[in-house]
Amino acid sequence: MAVRSLDESNRLFAVEVDMENRSPEEIARDAVMQINALFDR
Repeated sequence: MAVRSLDESNRLFAVEVDMENRSPEEIARDAVMQINALFDR
């Protein structure tokens, strides 16, 4: 999954999300937590 920076820069962030044997809700929750942690830095 790629996430574009909110400050309009050219930075692109990638987060790894394990999807094997997981529900869509679990995948989404994991992705959101990783994205939040990334932008909190």
